[in-house]
Amino acid sequence: MALPIKEVRNSSGIVFDYAHMSALCDVGWQDVMFAVEGGYMGWRAILDHAMAILEEGSSEELFELASMRSFPDTADKLDAIDLAERLTPVSGDAAIFAARDKTAYAALAWLYANRGRVDRDPVDIIEAVYADLWYPDDLACLVPWMPGKAGPNAFPSGAGWNLEAEWERYLKNAAVRCGRRRGNM
Repeated sequence: MALPIKEVRNSSGIVFDYAHMSALCDVGWQDVMFAVEGGYMGWRAILDHAMAILEEGSSEELFELASMRSFPDTADKLDAIDLAERLTPVSGDAAIFAARDKTAYAALAWLYANRGRVDRDPVDIIEAVYADLWYPDDLACLVPWMPGKAGPNAFPSGAGWNLEAEWERYLKNAAVRCGRRRGNM
């Protein structure tokens, strides 16, 4: 079953830049395109990724994207997306789920760092990320209305539930799963 990447839409309002995501995770073309197509990163993240990996290899598309970053006033969004799609390997659902998980991690790390400056309840934003990204199991601990691990009647928001502690635990676990490992672009 092919996953509907183009149907991911960012209703959370979180938009982060390439530097944020690449500081947290090894980022490949699949990850960049997932976040861009989902609205979590702007299209110029494509140009930033091209510059970041230019030393690792070369192709006509990669050089063209890198040159677009050098001349941002003349860069064209549709051309950049077209070139990046040519560089993005065809991959299966596992790669798409990995890209989804990296996007979720980057979004929730951004929200955690900015939670005092957002104009919406962070729980509402977490719920939007959860829904937008096809209800990832590892985010359920952050959603108050989801049943907990103790059974279908044990909701996370019950006695003893602490969003801050759950959020920190999620970020720590996601850092291990999605963290930086050189040579995996």
